[in-house]
Amino acid sequence: MEEHWKLVYLIGILALGFAVKSNADGSISCGFPAIYNFGDSNSDTGGISATLNEILPPNGETFFGHPAGRASDGRLIIDFIGNKLPYLSAYMDSIGTNFRHGANFATGGSSVRPPGFSPFNLGIQISQFIQFKARTTTLYNQLSLNTLGLELGNGSPRSSLRMNKEPWGYAAENEMEKGGRGDPFSSAFLGRIPLSISNLPRPAEFSQALYTFDIGQNDLGHGFQTMSDKQVRDSIPDIVGELSKAIH
Repeated sequence: MEEHWKLVYLIGILALGFAVKSNADGSISCGFPAIYNFGDSNSDTGGISATLNEILPPNGETFFGHPAGRASDGRLIIDFIGNKLPYLSAYMDSIGTNFRHGANFATGGSSVRPPGFSPFNLGIQISQFIQFKARTTTLYNQLSLNTLGLELGNGSPRSSLRMNKEPWGYAAENEMEKGGRGDPFSSAFLGRIPLSISNLPRPAEFSQALYTFDIGQNDLGHGFQTMSDKQVRDSIPDIVGELSKAIH
């Protein structure tokens, strides 16, 4: 059994090494506008606490002064990687979230493959990210189209907006009334639009973001409890393959 946990620790150390390197590379200046993280309790910043069981004291007391959704008394590696950005909000959390600089899809107990300790395996997390990206892009495209109507419409720009009373339509209309051009991507305009848009990343930033994965140890931990030694060893190539597939 000791050999088994040495293998788990080795995977954890490798993950830590990649994280430390990423943090070192970004310690002088943050070269990315957002972070998207996938993983388990090692990098969960509130997902499992929001969806299943609340993480209670003494977790979080040393740094945050109260439980902060992390299975830790302080910060996690992902908090240090994004030190130049605001701390990542958990995608599953509905209270006080801000995804302007990324989102955290990690949830405690997650594994690369189902089943595991958590229902939110890596495949589910990737599906959540794909939906998040698609919906964000759709909202910005709609905002851009409404603003284009202001610039190119034949009739009154305000009347073209009133035909579609979406939140971003109201925002653009208000911008016009203040004498602005309604540029959907200007900081002045974004400052006046609803939180549903201003707290989201800009579509172009998805290709510029940092993507991190800290997951896999629960596949082995769950395997050691439910499978033979040989079955666990034989499952490792598939675990690595599924992780590689998710990354690509």
